Amino acid sequence: MKSVLKAITKISLMFVVGFSLGTGALYGTYKYLTEVPSIEQIQDVENISKSLSETERRAVSLSRNTAVKILSVSPETGGVAYTSGTYFTADGRYFIVTVMHGIVGPCELTRVLVDDKFYECIQIVRREPIIDYAILEIGEIEGRKPMKLSRQLPNNQQWSDVLSAQNKIFYTGFPNSLGPLTFSGNVIGYSEHEYLYIDSYAWGGSSGSGVFTYDGKYVGCILAIDVGKTEYGVDVMENIILVIPAFKIDWTSVFEK
Repeated sequence: MKSVLKAITKISLMFVVGFSLGTGALYGTYKYLTEVPSIEQIQDVENISKSLSETERRAVSLSRNTAVKILSVSPETGGVAYTSGTYFTADGRYFIVTVMHGIVGPCELTRVLVDDKFYECIQIVRREPIIDYAILEIGEIEGRKPMKLSRQLPNNQQWSDVLSAQNKIFYTGFPNSLGPLTFSGNVIGYSEHEYLYIDSYAWGGSSGSGVFTYDGKYVGCILAIDVGKTEYGVDVMENIILVIPAFKIDWTSVFEK
């Protein structure tokens, strides 16, 4: 009888220990599966896919670090325009290049938004209504690495490669005020008016986003998506995007005090 009781006790202890170990393992597995990174970790500008080459990762990092949202208030209507822009530095100062049609108000009614923090416009150093771009001076943005004109602008010899068909590009912007969202695409053509066509995706709010090649050269800023007319009405093509090439932007204004 005693041997039977001993056997039952042994089995019971084994069951309790096994149950405890099994429960602990299950809890560990559950914790491993349910503890995901924070929103801040996922949205970090340096959280970039390892499937890309090191060169492409550097280009995407540059795109994400320099992307900003711009809010400009019209003094006449009180309406707010939301656009994207690119943060850059030159001669020890800091600037944003974007589209002019997004700057509907004066400098004092225009702000740059980065990581839920607003940066004031110091001055609008350039407005170009025909080509449709503007350059704003701001203060240094905390925790962001600006584009350096001396490094990221293509030189004369590089433009042929930059504009070559199917050259890979990246851009980060705020379509429909979402984002920052990072897109990839390709160069698909060049217009007779010296604007670049890329195949990617854009929507309202993407205008002003900086476009970079796979090796980190600044191609220009997004101007608009293609809109055509058909027998059925207007046809919006969100994947065909018009870009203002960087060589059409007068950068000399940023060096004027």
